[in-house]
Amino acid sequence: MRDLINQGIEAILPVYIENRGNSTLIYTRDKEDIIDKSCKSVIKNICRHYHLDIKASNEFYGNILSIKKHHPLPLSKDFVMIQAKTRIPLGKHDGAYGYINIAAIKEIRKSMTNEDRCIIYLRYGQEIEIHCKKSTLDKRIKHGHIVQSLISPDKPSILREGAYPYDEGNSPATKKDIALVYMKLEEISKGIW
Repeated sequence: MRDLINQGIEAILPVYIENRGNSTLIYTRDKEDIIDKSCKSVIKNICRHYHLDIKASNEFYGNILSIKKHHPLPLSKDFVMIQAKTRIPLGKHDGAYGYINIAAIKEIRKSMTNEDRCIIYLRYGQEIEIHCKKSTLDKRIKHGHIVQSLISPDKPSILREGAYPYDEGNSPATKKDIALVYMKLEEISKGIW
């Protein structure tokens, strides 16, 4: 696994291999490799290599990004991966989601055959068909870049203290905020008339 990490991982994808079953295809800068483990196991091993607690990372970044699923995976400042559905699973516990390094993405295009799919073109020529709309994938990439901006450049696995991508005074209004403003305006208008 260490050799693959040193070669620069571009994508980690779940695949079915005949007579081998559920496996993982890993694209690196120079080659592609197939590992006879599930994508989930490979991700756990990579996180262990980078000393990353997936659950804690998902909880922390989920709160910042206000998302519950498909969290970016911040392994280092230059190695943030996003999740994308890359296959239709055959079995109940077969994974459908692969991980793509956001730094490796060269271009994204809508699929010509299916409007609910898109294709990712990686820097070194690989193509990956994604089972979601381009707008969904763009949002996940944006989340990956936000997470990447929060990682301290000095110590790759440590966050900047107090890092928060949104200015507290300039955060988007929620329905509750709008309702409070509306009620206050109603109060004021009753006092004027």
